[in-house]
Amino acid sequence: WEPGNVLLTTTHENSTIFQEMGKLCDRGVRIISLDPDTPSGFLPALERILDEQPIQAIVISHVSHLDGRIFPITTIQDLAQSHHTRLIVDGAQAIGHIPVSFQAISPFAYFFAGHKWCSGPMGTGALILGEDRNQETQSSWAGYELGTQNLGLIAGFAKACSIKDQQKPSNQILEMFKEEWKDCLGHQSGIRIIEWDGSHAPGILSFVCLNVHTEQAMRTLSSAHSIAWKTLTHPSYPSNLSIRVSWTTDTPSIDIRSSLALVTSILNE
Repeated sequence: WEPGNVLLTTTHENSTIFQEMGKLCDRGVRIISLDPDTPSGFLPALERILDEQPIQAIVISHVSHLDGRIFPITTIQDLAQSHHTRLIVDGAQAIGHIPVSFQAISPFAYFFAGHKWCSGPMGTGALILGEDRNQETQSSWAGYELGTQNLGLIAGFAKACSIKDQQKPSNQILEMFKEEWKDCLGHQSGIRIIEWDGSHAPGILSFVCLNVHTEQAMRTLSSAHSIAWKTLTHPSYPSNLSIRVSWTTDTPSIDIRSSLALVTSILNE
């Protein structure tokens, strides 16, 4: 990276990604962050920026960690290639969650953590580099790694990925639970489900609390029953509390449904 370079990203990236971008800003790199409101608005905005100025790289999630929206990576890759821009994809919420084909997409780089949807060991992950990479992109520290590898972690990660690859059809179960939550929460006046008019991953559902009463009820519920959901500030609702719930094929159905029953019960009081 050089001073004056421009990086294009979205408001939906993980905080760790934003931290690394902040370091690039300190080196004179300019960051342009787009709010992906709808596919019909996001893609033209992205293309317009690519047309207006040279962009060194696009950094984007495959699946938003905020609300599970699936970004159209194939279309974004085509735009990046036509503008000679590198595409770097964060697949942390995608691999092991939705079908991903590296025959259909070939970004400059694609990375993901092993402990998330693959259910692999903590501290594992993968970085997949495209065919267009060259030796100039190799980090200065390459070649100085520790010689001793943690074979147990590597084997566990590989096995976890293999198991997840065999469970592709079970996404129907994740979608079923999601529809149950949407049906119940959609009737609550103090809650709005966060969606866009594009594709969504089946194991993530986010909603925003529209008033103080609902927000307090959700905080009380989480504390009293130890419900493990993620509270966040969504870019579309910066002044409200938003909550993300997620489930995998390993999550007991009784836990998913009992949590939903608790939510609807406290909201109906």
